[in-house]
Amino acid sequence: MKAAINVWTWGINAKEQFEQGLKEVSDIGYDAVENISSIVALFEDNPAEFDELLARYGVKLVCAYHHLSGDFAKDRANAERYLRFLQGRGPKVMNLQAGRRPEGGPSPELLAETARQVREIAELGQRYGITVCLHPHYATNVERAPELEYMMKQIPADVLGLTLDTAHTVLGGMDPVETFERYAARVRYVHMKDIALPIDPQQPWWSHFRELGRGVINFPAIARILRRAGFEGYLCVELDAPRVCGYKSAAISRQYLRDELGI
Repeated sequence: MKAAINVWTWGINAKEQFEQGLKEVSDIGYDAVENISSIVALFEDNPAEFDELLARYGVKLVCAYHHLSGDFAKDRANAERYLRFLQGRGPKVMNLQAGRRPEGGPSPELLAETARQVREIAELGQRYGITVCLHPHYATNVERAPELEYMMKQIPADVLGLTLDTAHTVLGGMDPVETFERYAARVRYVHMKDIALPIDPQQPWWSHFRELGRGVINFPAIARILRRAGFEGYLCVELDAPRVCGYKSAAISRQYLRDELGI
C-alpha cells in the first residue's frame, strides 16, 4: 500500500493554488496526489505545463474525482473530457460520486437511474484504460449500506471499482471496519480521514473530520483487512476543511501513516 493526498483543498480555481499544494505536500513527504477532475480546465490547453509542475515537485497524479450533478449529458461529456486528459498521464482510477440526495433518500427509480449513469461512465472509463470507482458519500444517493449494496450488485466488479472513505462510511451510518471487511475485494482506492464523534447536527457535517489518529476510526484494523485482500493501491489522505492549515493537517496525517501503518 502507498500514501497519497488530495490537494483540492488548496484550491481548484487557479494554477497557483495547485502548485502551492504540490509544493507543500512534497515538502512533507508525499509523492502522489489526487485532485478534483475540474482541475483539467486549468491545464487542458497546455498539458505540458501540468506535467512540468508534477515533475518539478517530484509527485505523480494517481487519481481524479468526478461527480454526478443531475445533468447527465453534461456529466458524461465532462467525464470523457477528464478521462481523455488523464489517459497516459498516470492515473489508473477516477472516483465518481453520485448525485445530491433528496429529502427522504433516493426512490427505487432514482437509485436505478443512478446505477445506469454510473455504469455508463464506468464503461467509458474502460475505453480510456481507467477504472472508475464509485465513492459512497454523505448527502448523495449512495450514502447508506443498502444503497451501496444495491450498486455493487447492479454493476459488475470488472466494470466498476469501489473507493471507500473511512469517515463518510461513519456519516452514512456504516461501521468502517465491517464495510471494508465486506467489500475489500472490490476496493481499488481509499480515502483516509478521521472523524470525531458524536455528530452535532447543528454543525456542518464536514466540520467533524479530523487528521488521522485524531478521531475514532480504527485505521490499523482497516489496513490489516486491505493487506489480507492483497490491496496494493493508494491510501489517500483527505481533509475537507483543515482546522489550522493544509500543511499542518497533511503533516499530522503523514506522520500517522508512517508511525502506525508503516506506510
